[in-house]
Amino acid sequence: MIGSLLAGTGIAQNPSTPTGGPAGGGEPSNSTGGGAGELEPPDLSRAVAIDSPVFREIERTVEKLRGLKFKEPVEYLTLERSDLKAILEEEIFKVYSKEELRIEGLAFEHLGFIPEGAGADLATMYLSLLEEQIGAFYEPVSNRLVTLDANAYEGAINRMLLAHELTHALEDQHYRLEELPLNEKGNDDKILAISCALEGSATRLMDAFFTQDPLTETVSLEELTSVGGGGYKQIAQAPLYMREMLTFPYLGGRKFTDDLVGFGGIRLLNHTLENPPTTTEQVLHPEKYYPIPEVPMAVPPGLDPFEDKEVELLVENCAGELGMRLFFTHHLNAFQAIGPAMGWNGDRWYFYRFPNTGSSPAYGWAWWSAWDSPAEADEFLKGYRKALTAWKGDAVRFEESATQEGAWNNARGDGWVLEVQRLDEIQVLLRLQPSE
Repeated sequence: MIGSLLAGTGIAQNPSTPTGGPAGGGEPSNSTGGGAGELEPPDLSRAVAIDSPVFREIERTVEKLRGLKFKEPVEYLTLERSDLKAILEEEIFKVYSKEELRIEGLAFEHLGFIPEGAGADLATMYLSLLEEQIGAFYEPVSNRLVTLDANAYEGAINRMLLAHELTHALEDQHYRLEELPLNEKGNDDKILAISCALEGSATRLMDAFFTQDPLTETVSLEELTSVGGGGYKQIAQAPLYMREMLTFPYLGGRKFTDDLVGFGGIRLLNHTLENPPTTTEQVLHPEKYYPIPEVPMAVPPGLDPFEDKEVELLVENCAGELGMRLFFTHHLNAFQAIGPAMGWNGDRWYFYRFPNTGSSPAYGWAWWSAWDSPAEADEFLKGYRKALTAWKGDAVRFEESATQEGAWNNARGDGWVLEVQRLDEIQVLLRLQPSE
């Protein structure tokens, strides 16, 4: 996931973005990139060193609020916002190729996570979103904090953003956050969950800093709504899935850390950095994270959805409970999305190229999922039928099941067929392929 990739290399978005992406590129195999520490730091040659006694003041407040001490000094730099795009591109393309991102965007369209055409240039869209939202970032490889304002120590908003990034710096010195697998390909859900621990902690401290900062009373509503890159135009226009994936680590992560601290104090916050959550299910339901993390079901060994077809696997990934919720929210609404995604116990989707049948490539996909109970698997399929009807229109034709009332075996539309297979009582496999 691009947003989490950048968090993994220390670049963080504006943490006060309103509630609302998917990201990441996966290769056909389960290949992974290394931790951010294995990557070269971004090129900051155009940045200028800055310093101020105010930085020490903010550091002391962050130490007090977090209950940790800095082990080494943090170096401060400032960068022109016009230079930010080149750095973002550099960091993204260290891990993902343009072709990977193109295929990923195409997959999101075909599986129905985003509207048709929205994934045509995934990299460009994310660059625009991040350029707008980033106000500062921490670079962990060389322990540098970069602002996009030479006067970053002036004003309550800039001080708040520095407190957020200094939390990353402080926690990195104690918990070596750069070693977390935030560049891993093929499991967006895991990357998003880990990011929730990092950004949730920093957002929690940032809010505490802002409420006790004497300069807060000078902040106007206009300033609050233009934090970071100067507004929310790009994020407001982004598809729901992309918008939520970028903002969930801050808002969902904040609730996650609040719930844990409320239950067991600051020791549980520290626990999340030493043993971060690995699924968004754990973030959405902290009782499934602590004290014993609930581990999702693994894909059945040897699962090959189209073993009898001449197909090319292009990309595979994991949506997670949050991704499931966003799929149903996109096609139905937020209220109707909760039930079909509840009881998630693992999923994996696959995107394929089929042999050309005409002038344009033919694509298909498979989506395996596991559920906590047969009833929840049934709820998912009922919800998916409603979503498919809303997505594809009334022309969708369903084949009813002869063995279970209300169940369906497959659906057909213009040029495609979707098959439903119950591998057992709790495992479901959806397969969509082109039809003649």
